[in-house]
Amino acid sequence: MPIDGAFLRHIKKELEENILGSRVDKIYQPSKYEIILNLRSIKSNFKLLLCSNSNFPRVHITKYSVENPQNPPMFCMLLRKKLTSAKLINIRQIGLERAVYFDFESKNELGDTVNLTLALEIMGKYSNIILIDNNNKIIEAIRRVDSDMSSKRLILPGLNYQYPPKQSKICILDTTNTLFLEEIMSEKSDVEVHKLLCSKIQGISSNIFNQVIKFNINKEDIKLSNISDEEKSKLLIGLRNLIDIIKKVAGKPCKIYNDSRQNYDVSFLNLGEDKSLIEYNSFSSLLDEFYYEKDRLERIKNKNNSLTKKVDRLIMRYRNKIESQKKELEDCSNKEIYKIYGDLLLSNIYKLKRGMTEIKLKNFYEKDNKEIIVKLDSRLDGSENVQKYYKKYKKLCNAEKVISDEITKSKNDINYLESILDFLSRAESDSVIEEMKIELEKEGYIKRNKSGNKIKVKPSSPDEHFSPEGFKILVGNNSKQNDMLTFKIAKKNDLWFHVKNVPGSHAVIITEGKIPSNDTILYAANLCALNSKARFSSNVAVDYTQISNVKKPSGAKPGMVNYFNYKTICITLNKLI
Repeated sequence: MPIDGAFLRHIKKELEENILGSRVDKIYQPSKYEIILNLRSIKSNFKLLLCSNSNFPRVHITKYSVENPQNPPMFCMLLRKKLTSAKLINIRQIGLERAVYFDFESKNELGDTVNLTLALEIMGKYSNIILIDNNNKIIEAIRRVDSDMSSKRLILPGLNYQYPPKQSKICILDTTNTLFLEEIMSEKSDVEVHKLLCSKIQGISSNIFNQVIKFNINKEDIKLSNISDEEKSKLLIGLRNLIDIIKKVAGKPCKIYNDSRQNYDVSFLNLGEDKSLIEYNSFSSLLDEFYYEKDRLERIKNKNNSLTKKVDRLIMRYRNKIESQKKELEDCSNKEIYKIYGDLLLSNIYKLKRGMTEIKLKNFYEKDNKEIIVKLDSRLDGSENVQKYYKKYKKLCNAEKVISDEITKSKNDINYLESILDFLSRAESDSVIEEMKIELEKEGYIKRNKSGNKIKVKPSSPDEHFSPEGFKILVGNNSKQNDMLTFKIAKKNDLWFHVKNVPGSHAVIITEGKIPSNDTILYAANLCALNSKARFSSNVAVDYTQISNVKKPSGAKPGMVNYFNYKTICITLNKLI
């Protein structure tokens, strides 16, 4: 559920009870549209998360620590300058608008006390975090809005801050009676009830109205024209109860599951929906859990997409390079004719004189001694013309070898980069992606971090699985893990697996001196196939051998190996392993 004005009202109350009066200790900006304020007070310390990401805009206290960029963004640096040691003196919300304002008391460069406001606007793709001074001037925003983006409301430094435009809806906080509910319910409309209520009343999402409708009349997505008078009466009681809860800020943080209990939503409304609802101790803990995994996956996706694009470009560059090299190789295929010219000129050198531009000679390499015309450089004498052809022949011979080696090297580079792409497509953690990025930097495929500082990355480990018989099976998640697994962790009698001629993970059965059964070998082969580029195929060939038969060639790329004395097993992929 997107955070609506009523939900935000409950969060605001909870924040007032916990962080009002605390001071800003540290400020971080872990992602482009996310700010974390470390707040300290006499009683406790808190991390306040303000997020203006268009997918998950929100505000709450968080317990999670996330990786921060090596160099803080400019907006973060500005906040540190303006708000470090500032005291939080007020938290405001206008009506049930989806915007919350944090008022701070701070000191300026001259030591004078000034008031600053950090505004979080939760408005989907228009969400923003804005720093405002005590004269209502915008100091800076995490997302600037110029005239090309909006003609009605600009968010730029130096401009007056304008509150988000009000909607022509009823604000329940401004009314003392609920007669407007009867008026809405008496309308002649063929619109679904929850949509009609949402279009008339400010700050309450259609999800909340649907929750009330379902609880009171046990119906969902029902149209107003299909509701009986009795159902209207029941629904009006439920809506009055909802308004009372919002006014008194008496809602409870709840996790609501769907029928399959696989996905869930968040709400402030506990209407006793038995097993489908779980109540939490705080709104912050509810949102923290709800959004943490979504945020983690999105961060991984963004990192992954960025690195994947770089690797895709590199692969395309190498493929273009190979095409160009193949054309050069074709030119070298005619090298023998230059040796023939040199031999013919050498055997007829007495006929050659400076100033000649060509000569007709019998080709003794042909059976019928067919005559051919050999071009000459008029500036050179006979001996020099002979040497010219021999040099060209030798040059093309050398070029052919160099180009062939370069093509082989480029193909190896493509194979390596395609294995990186495969790992990236399956990466599920920041550390695995960061290790691959560092690996590409070390191998010279992408530029190192400009700052020159080494980023500390917690080493990741191969995935651990167990066969039905209890054998431990380890699977690498990137090239570094593949090397570590094959040459450091595994023993010489352990069984090693790799999909035949396809980029993918190394898998190892840790035998501990025991002999695994065919079922365990099949299980390991299936795991290996699932962690490869062939995971979408139905039938996959997997090679396996003892670790002692796996060798790393000198100078080979990470994860690249040679193996021998192997067996091949063809499996029908079981994706439910």
